[in-house]
Amino acid sequence: MPAQKTSGLCPRCKRLISFTEKNCPHCGLHRPAGFFRRLSPVSWLSKGNRLTMTILWTNVFFFVFSLFLGGSPSVSADPFSFLSPSPYGLLALGASGTIPINQFHNWMSLFSANWLHGSLIHIAFNMAVLYQLIRPTVAFYGTSRTIILYTLGGVGGFSLSYIAGVSFTIGASAALCAIIGSLLFYGKHRGGAYGY
Repeated sequence: MPAQKTSGLCPRCKRLISFTEKNCPHCGLHRPAGFFRRLSPVSWLSKGNRLTMTILWTNVFFFVFSLFLGGSPSVSADPFSFLSPSPYGLLALGASGTIPINQFHNWMSLFSANWLHGSLIHIAFNMAVLYQLIRPTVAFYGTSRTIILYTLGGVGGFSLSYIAGVSFTIGASAALCAIIGSLLFYGKHRGGAYGY
């Protein structure tokens, strides 16, 4: 696990300081490192397993909410369609693809579709993978970069789906592929035991 960051820029004078300084030695700002860290939601998410659980429970919340929108969900013996939300509910919450973007001009669906899932088994597998991979990603890249990787990975995947002409698509799979790619990239460049 990488060492914790111990230096950064003072928010007032923009000069490099140690995070252990009580006052900036250049401009005198009191607790320059702690002021913005306490206010930042990223700081709160950085503690323990909070980022993983926040992403996981947000996905679960939108899945449960989608089951209540647009008519009754499909309850089937088929495990791949068991507890599947209605397409109308998914469309209302921001499913992506050529239908939502071309017909409804919903470009925000490139962001929102990342949080939606099509069945119980779909969300279960995605959240199991997410639970395994987010913590090492945060350890190697930090909380902010992990959030960016997850978000832009989803946007990139849904953009490619749109270009390929996929009519209706949802799920966190593209974001998880970006996370997997970032871990492979880290391992390849770190080398040693990480590179195998």
